[in-house]
Amino acid sequence: HCTEGITFPENPIEDLPGLQQGRRDQLAARGIGSIEEIPGDFRLNELQERVRSSVVAAREWVSSGLRDALENVERPLFFLDFEAVQFALPEFIGTRPWDAIPFQFSCHRPDDPEREPVHGEFLATAADDPRRALAEALLETLGEYGSILTWSGYEARTIRILANSVPNL
Repeated sequence: HCTEGITFPENPIEDLPGLQQGRRDQLAARGIGSIEEIPGDFRLNELQERVRSSVVAAREWVSSGLRDALENVERPLFFLDFEAVQFALPEFIGTRPWDAIPFQFSCHRPDDPEREPVHGEFLATAADDPRRALAEALLETLGEYGSILTWSGYEARTIRILANSVPNL
């Protein structure tokens, strides 16, 4: 309803990772709304330039380290995602202001390409510290072996947070 009648570019500048508002404003002042329109002399960081170049060339970018990384994965594969909350005033013993407290995970395990992936999840609904219950559910979901695949380093940091908060698990 709010955007009815508005046409958006296929590759909006908002899709550039980490593009700060001041830089967006500079592009908007020049009438630039899509990544394809960004001139080559407009200063971008390395990742933003990689995205711009890939969009302009209509060609995907694949890291040179991907092959090596994929050679080391062990099946089953787990695609894992966490969500966390950060309290200004610590809610739980052993936490500090703005500590990330994971309260949810979603995990997909594609065992058979012909079938939907197996889905595991956890969502804390109680007001008490969710970390132990989440860690227990995560261990049950992951089992004893396999590789965890993630979009960023956030999940690895979250697992370290869990390991520190419930070291006996």
